[in-house]
Amino acid sequence: MLKFIFWILLLANGGLLAFNWGALDDFMSNGREPQRVQRQIHPEQLILLTAAAVAATVPVALPAEPAPPVLIACTEIGNFPLALVQRFEERTAELALGDRQSRQNVREVGSYMVYIPPQGGQAGAQQKVAELRQRRVTSFFVMQDNADPKLRWGISLGVYKTESAAKNLLDRLKQQGVQSARIGTRSVATGNVVFQLRDLDPAGKAALDRIAADFPEQRLRNCE
Repeated sequence: MLKFIFWILLLANGGLLAFNWGALDDFMSNGREPQRVQRQIHPEQLILLTAAAVAATVPVALPAEPAPPVLIACTEIGNFPLALVQRFEERTAELALGDRQSRQNVREVGSYMVYIPPQGGQAGAQQKVAELRQRRVTSFFVMQDNADPKLRWGISLGVYKTESAAKNLLDRLKQQGVQSARIGTRSVATGNVVFQLRDLDPAGKAALDRIAADFPEQRLRNCE
């Protein structure tokens, strides 16, 4: 019995020694993953990439498109007396703005009118006249043929050169119970000119600033 155990241990030690020395590799090649093992031990199949080759595989980022310049919607300069209008237009010709440059006659407030807006036509005006007389208001005028169609059949209660005088009348009318009266302005031409320049890019705005410096009495501002 002891001999049998001795030979079993001897064979086991011999097999372990043969496995460690690779004697059993030919038998193990039919194992689980022989192809993967073979691929792992073929150095001739390895490819070393150079720095240039690595750089060539990296996608090149395209430069971003430049943002379009911000345009200034409308710039206004004035008010020019007629004697300076031609000189300014000659200077701004270098900007080549075409129809993006225009000029307008300047109008200023010439008077202040206290009035009652139209009440829907002639019948409404007659009814409002009767109410005014009941409140002892006798100084008024029905605007039948006014140049402004929006005021036709309105009632004028007074026209003044200053706003303060018009406000004084309005306060007196309210004390008499006339609540629908208000103050409006009448404009008159001054003979001066204002220029408007639209859609200026930064270079155009800088050029306009240089031109405006030669007209120090004219104010440069955004269009209203």
